[in-house]
Amino acid sequence: MRCCVMSRVEVRSAAVRLQSGNNDSMRRSVLLVFPLFPYPARENGISIRWAPILEHLAQHNEVHVVVICANEVHAPDLERLQGLCASVRIHRRERVTPSGMKRALVRLRSMLPGATPHALYCYDRASIASFMRKVAREDHDAIVWVSMWYTDVALEVFDPQRIVLDAIDSSYLHHSRLAKRTLSHWLDGLALRAWERMVSGRVRASVYISPVDARAFMDEVCDQSRIEVIPNGVYIQDYKAHGATEPRHGARTPDTTLTLGYLGNMAYPPNIEAAQRLSGILRAVQQRDADFRLVIIGRSPAPEVQALAAEDVVVTGTVDTIWPYVEQVDYFVFPMRSGAGQQNKVLEAMYAEKVVICNAMANGGIGGVSGEHLVICDTDEEFVEAILALKSAPERARQIARNARQFVIDNYSWSGILPRFDALLDAAAAGAIR
Repeated sequence: MRCCVMSRVEVRSAAVRLQSGNNDSMRRSVLLVFPLFPYPARENGISIRWAPILEHLAQHNEVHVVVICANEVHAPDLERLQGLCASVRIHRRERVTPSGMKRALVRLRSMLPGATPHALYCYDRASIASFMRKVAREDHDAIVWVSMWYTDVALEVFDPQRIVLDAIDSSYLHHSRLAKRTLSHWLDGLALRAWERMVSGRVRASVYISPVDARAFMDEVCDQSRIEVIPNGVYIQDYKAHGATEPRHGARTPDTTLTLGYLGNMAYPPNIEAAQRLSGILRAVQQRDADFRLVIIGRSPAPEVQALAAEDVVVTGTVDTIWPYVEQVDYFVFPMRSGAGQQNKVLEAMYAEKVVICNAMANGGIGGVSGEHLVICDTDEEFVEAILALKSAPERARQIARNARQFVIDNYSWSGILPRFDALLDAAAAGAIR
């Protein structure tokens, strides 16, 4: 069943209402504002980061969630989030189709100093601001604004020094890696860089998912101590041991055939581009060794990805759990050309004790050592050579896979990451972030 949640609807959790007064008096009130529905994990990039954080924060805090989104919300997902939080409010964005003149004026205005970049501009901003002004009248100990979306509204309706911004990825860095090379693209990039620098200079603290994202403009921020790097932990709650569930799409191939894999949201343009590139790499490998196939694992595959399906290329589409398909794969290959932030799909493949072959961009937010935790390549030819070399050295491949799993356990377990959010919110509530 699906549920369209109307604007300005608040539903309080009965579980929270029934808590004792003494217990509530010790709980910090935290307001979290999201641009996408953050629960459960794997629904989107926001949820794979924030679902575990929400579950953790709700154990010790009174958590109030606001979601500003255009999409409908699944009723079961809403009910599950209500069970965690003191309140959940959904503001449904209005679908505004601006005229060509309006778009041109917005783009021109975005070039002015301090103006919202065109890439982040919302044509229903007035409605969002009106809704958030009502929210701003409430008293919360800490405010966490997730992503750069609607930050112009955040700075307008809240005291910036009360806001912790979880930017996650650098909007500027992501934009700069897109393949477009036009004047408007370049101007949008300049505006995003200036905006990100300005926002990070005004809020209490800015959090990024990786050092690469933080460094995108960090040298230009006066108070660098207010920029934090807190990565995602690897999401393994739905991990399945090999053989626990049989995949729907094709049986395991004979031992002589090795399976290459790709994992991710296959409607996301950087993943579409990488899957197409990987298909070409597969064909180049097969010209020298025919015993390879490819499995592309991920929800909502775009038409370009579906078109890659063949006798030796499986496109799974949306599946109940990724892990049976992950277990089929021998080497995961991530030839990313664009994107930003920490690549969760790479961490998940490494945790599953699979060899990962990727480029420096895919590893940038992770920090694995090439030849020890994974294999880093650049050109298509290097990917081909690495794949064939690993096949001829199976013990080396197994050792890299074992090292990869231990690397993720040591560096990306949620148990070691979640206390950093606690410390950040403690400091924000006390008004004492370094």
